[in-house]
Amino acid sequence: MIYRRYIFFQTFFACCATTLLFVVALLLGNLLKDILQLIVSGSITVGFFFKALAMLIPTVVTYALPLGVVTGVLIAMGKMVASNEIFILQVSGVSLWRIAVPVLAFAALSSFASLCINFFYAPHVLYNYRQMLKNLICRAPLNFIIPNHFVHDFAGYVIFSEDRDGDCLKGLSIWELDSAGKLEGFLHAKIGELSYDEERGLRLTLSNGSMERYCESDRGPSPTVHFREFSLQLPTGLSANAAVISKRLKHRNLFELIDALDHWSSTDVAPELRSEEQRRRDRIAVNHSIQQHIAMGTSIFILAFLSIPLAMEMRRGETAINGVIAILLALSYYFAMAISHWMLEVPNLRADLLVWVPNGVLFSVAILLWTTMDRCHK
Repeated sequence: MIYRRYIFFQTFFACCATTLLFVVALLLGNLLKDILQLIVSGSITVGFFFKALAMLIPTVVTYALPLGVVTGVLIAMGKMVASNEIFILQVSGVSLWRIAVPVLAFAALSSFASLCINFFYAPHVLYNYRQMLKNLICRAPLNFIIPNHFVHDFAGYVIFSEDRDGDCLKGLSIWELDSAGKLEGFLHAKIGELSYDEERGLRLTLSNGSMERYCESDRGPSPTVHFREFSLQLPTGLSANAAVISKRLKHRNLFELIDALDHWSSTDVAPELRSEEQRRRDRIAVNHSIQQHIAMGTSIFILAFLSIPLAMEMRRGETAINGVIAILLALSYYFAMAISHWMLEVPNLRADLLVWVPNGVLFSVAILLWTTMDRCHK
């Protein structure tokens, strides 16, 4: 039918335009977070910048697609409702469900594409992106320690340098953190030198400094130890404040996640290496990663399903207003997903199941709006 092709391509072009807009916005945000300081300091080449840009695209598409589709559907359907095109189709005997078929077909294709990206392409590209930054750290580690900036690029450490003179760092302060992000120790040194070789890896040699160790008891830090020279082995993997297993899960495809789930479910894991409680936490974390990918993929279809009656009820053709509504809707969804991620700290709450709550709420609201709209148009 001609009207179906018309609605499909109106939705397609609107969603492509809005998705591209959000991809650019999210790319800029990631670049500002990861490599802006390196660009300003001249630590990376133009080629490296564009390669990093290309590698970040699949990771931001995961978040841009739901935003782009819900905004595109609201804009496309809002304009067709405001210009009475939907009303003309209804007068011609076309039901609202038949009008919605092209939009839902596009949303289903977008959901399938998102699932493929989430499970296969994005983890591979993100892993290569992190490895590329890791190799850059190994080749030119001093480029990552910019004076008067807190550096979080070395897992388990936060480094601050007051000044730099050639290959020497001056006024170094180093905070050592455990896997949960809690403070374990503090070092201060007048001078520090970074070196790298294949055998020793990345090593920071500190001169004329002091060291304090912290423990969980109320006794506070241990007595300050002064040293003339001290060497610190730095990891070259980039870090976040999450648990170690959570950082690694981002780089695994679907089959690797299933293997990890089977591994932590197996009774062959030695108890002295991993207690039952730790294994349970790991199982929930792996399952949460799988369920989150599926939930975010299917959310595209659910958000589109919700946007159709929303656009018809509002009857607005203004792009700006529809865009704001769509962004608020999508951001509310992302905030709810973030809450489920925070629940990983409490295994009994089963964050891997809570991840479906936002989808369930949105789908229930969509069914309610469709039912109300059906009654009003009969």
